[in-house]
Amino acid sequence: MPEDDLEQFRTPAFRNSLLAVAWFDAKGAEAGKRIPPRKMQMLLYIAQALYAAVNGCRLLMPSVFVASAMGPQDPNLFDILENTKDLPEPKDVEPRAEACLTLVWRRFGEMDVDELDNFIAHDGVTDEARLTAAGAIVPLPQLAEAYRRAMIEPAQAEAERAKAEKQQVQPPPRFADGEIIEAGQPGGPVPPQRDLPDNVPRMTMGGKPVKRWAPKRRVY
Repeated sequence: MPEDDLEQFRTPAFRNSLLAVAWFDAKGAEAGKRIPPRKMQMLLYIAQALYAAVNGCRLLMPSVFVASAMGPQDPNLFDILENTKDLPEPKDVEPRAEACLTLVWRRFGEMDVDELDNFIAHDGVTDEARLTAAGAIVPLPQLAEAYRRAMIEPAQAEAERAKAEKQQVQPPPRFADGEIIEAGQPGGPVPPQRDLPDNVPRMTMGGKPVKRWAPKRRVY
């Protein structure tokens, strides 16, 4: 089997899916809200998809989602999500997993179930699996590819566009007396003037020549 096909079988970032549940549960508690089971399933599904999209189809957690009329769900979590009082505390979360969960919470944490359901319906992967068979497993490679195209690539393109625009408006460095004046520092101190021959004019910050200063002749 090619190496690319083995990516999805690497060790998940979370050894237990309950650790990801606990992470979202804690965020909900901080916001003074309880995350209902169906919404929790959707947040976990999106997190799994995004993490796989940017990490070579690696699993965020050892969960397999199936397509149902209620949206994507991990059947192993049905009973647990009804009572989340005894969840383990997520410790030593790897930075990439933490970043993924944080992104999902910031963007989707305030959405209600209907909004999440509408968002997930547009990925096409769950609906296609449901049409195949009731309770069919949502394939991770297709899920990762769908979210890479829908979320990762547009974000990367926007970042590149912003970077290019910033470079275009950045003024070139100016020179004064042989010293480079960094762009963005027009109000900085004028570099110390060095003695130059009389036929070499000094320059101001604006590039204008300045005559050598000499004391006025005293008249007695």
